Amino acid sequence: QTRDKQPLTGWRQYFQNGMWISAGYIAFWLLGFRVDIKGEQASRHHAPVLIVAPHSSFLDVFTIALCFASPLARIENSKTWFLWAPQAIGHTIFVDRRNINSRHEAA
Repeated sequence: QTRDKQPLTGWRQYFQNGMWISAGYIAFWLLGFRVDIKGEQASRHHAPVLIVAPHSSFLDVFTIALCFASPLARIENSKTWFLWAPQAIGHTIFVDRRNINSRHEAA
C-alpha cells in the first residue's frame, strides 16, 4: 500500500508517538533506568538514519522508541501474529535479507 511507504500523519502519527513514549520512557523507567536527553535531536534531513547495533540486548528497541524512529526488521517478523499491532503502529520497514532489491529499497 502507498500508505505504508509514507511517514504517518494525523491521528496515525498521534498513536505512533504515544506508542514510542510509552515504549521508550516508561519501559526504561520500569527497568530502573532514568533517561535524561540533553541537546536537540537532529532533523531527518541532517541525520536520516539511526543505527542501533550490535543487538546485544532487548534495550535496542527502546532506544529506537526514544528517537521516534521507524524500525527495520526482517520480513519473517511481519508474519508474527503478536507483533503485528506494534509493528504497524511503529511503521516498521520490512526487509527480505535474501533479496538485494529489498535491502536497497529500505535504504
